[in-house]
Amino acid sequence: MLFFSSLLTFPAMPTPPRHLLVAALLLVVGSALIASGAARWGWRLLAPLALPAQRVLAEAGAPPAPGDNGSRDLAEQVARLGAENAQLRNRLTERDEVDGPWGAAVRDAVLARGRIIARPSRQGRRFCVLDVGEAQGVSIGLAVVSGFSLVGVVAGISESTCLVRQVTDSQNRCPAALYYGKELAAEGVVAGNGRRDALDLLFVEDRPGLDLALVPGGHVVTGAVGTLVPPNLVLGRVLSAERSAITAGHWHVRLAPLRIAEAVDSVHVLRAPGEARPGL
Repeated sequence: MLFFSSLLTFPAMPTPPRHLLVAALLLVVGSALIASGAARWGWRLLAPLALPAQRVLAEAGAPPAPGDNGSRDLAEQVARLGAENAQLRNRLTERDEVDGPWGAAVRDAVLARGRIIARPSRQGRRFCVLDVGEAQGVSIGLAVVSGFSLVGVVAGISESTCLVRQVTDSQNRCPAALYYGKELAAEGVVAGNGRRDALDLLFVEDRPGLDLALVPGGHVVTGAVGTLVPPNLVLGRVLSAERSAITAGHWHVRLAPLRIAEAVDSVHVLRAPGEARPGL
């Protein structure tokens, strides 16, 4: 009797976890749906509801196509037009100022307008390259201006380009005259020193009653000494003046250029003084 009682007594079986029961039930139901074809019918009903979400995800993951971002394209166009308008305003200003207050009739002397395409430089040397050359009638020695200010002289030439030595170049020399108002105060030679913001007026002879250090203001213009550079082109305004410590009996005057080639994108090449325009 005890033997049979021991055989009928079994150890208690552990209850399976709930998530396993749920997984097993879903597996059985899914298999039944697939076998019966009901799953395919259900997907056809639910697929249209998922399409909008799929489109949003696809557009978010795809790289933006050119022109898709309307606000960015508009901002780029506004920036480009703003830059073009600024250049046009600068050119109109140059055209209005091309006849200087010193009597230089520059407008009728313009040979060609050149765009600056390069600015080669090394220590103390300042040049720029224009996109005009022999084909446009440019030759070595001609003056290059911005507005009514001399910014350089043609120093080299090819068929379609020319090299301009700027007035600020350390090797540049130009005869000049110093005016206070309409009164000629002195004459000398303007020399570049390699700095873009400064020029030197040298060889200004001292004379009785001349004290440039006490006279405020003043402008320096090109002189007329038989060069290809027209007279009365503005070179700069006086910053300071002192008696030279190197050359006895002379003044050393420091100038600030009114215009420099580094600050513009185009300049004008002038004909030689006395050279008529074609067809006149």
